[in-house]
Amino acid sequence: MSEDEGARAGGSQARPQTQQICDMQELMERLSEMTEKQERYQNHLKAARIVSQAQAVAERRAELEREERRLADELAEGPFSSVEEARQAMLSIVDLAQLSEDIEAYREDYASTIARCVKGPQA
Repeated sequence: MSEDEGARAGGSQARPQTQQICDMQELMERLSEMTEKQERYQNHLKAARIVSQAQAVAERRAELEREERRLADELAEGPFSSVEEARQAMLSIVDLAQLSEDIEAYREDYASTIARCVKGPQA
């Protein structure tokens, strides 16, 4: 092998190594940039979760405010001045069942009385 051939052969080995070194340097230069991009991406995801959570809280708060206004309206329109007063007016299950039976019996009696009155006296 001549010197030129040897130099070319050695040079051809040197070129791939030189190319690998250049590729590595390029990757290392890009690593910092990609790390920053990855950090920006992660920050975006965190920000999106926070914004979504804040929106959900705002929606729940608005719904709660609507419910509070409805409650205030109910209290203003009804016979009770407070929720506690309304709570005290509630019947037990047994008392409520008895009251429902009494009302139903009255309705039936009322309907039959009306029916008799409409027919008039029987001879």
